Amino acid sequence: MGSDNDDASGKRKGRKVWIFVKNTSVAMMIFMFFIVSILILDSYKFISVRHAKFARKKVLTTLQYMDPALIEAHTGMKVLTIEEFESLNKDLEESRGKIRD
Repeated sequence: MGSDNDDASGKRKGRKVWIFVKNTSVAMMIFMFFIVSILILDSYKFISVRHAKFARKKVLTTLQYMDPALIEAHTGMKVLTIEEFESLNKDLEESRGKIRD
């Protein structure tokens, strides 16, 4: 005979529900993959999404006013001061000049 999970036809009761959940989750995964791909391409400016320019500007202006220690903690990269950045650029230009000569 059948177990408690079988209906009159001998099939499992939850099989149709499980197939629906599986198909829905695969469809959602594909949809989210495309959305994330578009956002990544937009962030590197390979493509342009409407209204994304506003969001990009908002993030960049927010980063300007954030505490450098907070940015360093989240990214693991050192935030340079303007003087440090200018000195590194100057050293880089001098090195490039020496290599070209």
